[in-house]
Amino acid sequence: MTKGLNPDALMKDSGVEWLGEVPEHWGISKLKWRASTTSGGTPTTSKYEDYYEDGDIPWIRTTDLNNDKLNETPIMITPKAVRDSACSLLPKNSVLIAMYGGAGSIGKHSLLNFESTINQAVCGVLPSEAFVPDYLHRFYEFYRPFWMIGAAGTRKDPNIGQDNIKEAKTLLPPLNEQNQIADYLDKMQSHFDALTESAEQAIQLMQERRTALISAAVTGKIDVRGWQAAEQS
Repeated sequence: MTKGLNPDALMKDSGVEWLGEVPEHWGISKLKWRASTTSGGTPTTSKYEDYYEDGDIPWIRTTDLNNDKLNETPIMITPKAVRDSACSLLPKNSVLIAMYGGAGSIGKHSLLNFESTINQAVCGVLPSEAFVPDYLHRFYEFYRPFWMIGAAGTRKDPNIGQDNIKEAKTLLPPLNEQNQIADYLDKMQSHFDALTESAEQAIQLMQERRTALISAAVTGKIDVRGWQAAEQS
């Protein structure tokens, strides 16, 4: 996310301490100069029948963000809830970032794969011609640990606001490189997910065989009377 895929690219000092050197032909910009942000609201539950019952408009909270592509959300609200609250409808390919909840929640993110509303604890970065959506989403996955630097608040857990997100620096590779980086990371993630699944299946199989072996030994299905431990070499 900060060096690109070409190991031979000429580098330059980014001017940002935590970024270090970046490819010479990349841009560096505050988000507010390249994209717009918004947030939402929470329709009151005291009007559940009007605002939630039989709702068909998705509504997203920080707890729904999955640090991945978001394809569904469990809570729906009604058109009346949208009209009566701050819940505007965000377009597909918006990048969602959690603003509240301290280190455990700040910076949780998702790439929105459907139109949806959000609550006031979520910032939506609207699609922009400057960014490939999946690249920007991946950038904020990299950036997540840095949000706590500017977090503040009077509550127990510090928060960030839209201003923190708008003022934060972003990297701007050319769009074709953004696509290449996003595709590369998708492929690598799929590869690691497959390895993880294979390892989990192997562990489960070994546990099943261990259980079967113990069961066979204690029920007399195998004769262990002459068993001796192997000599250590």
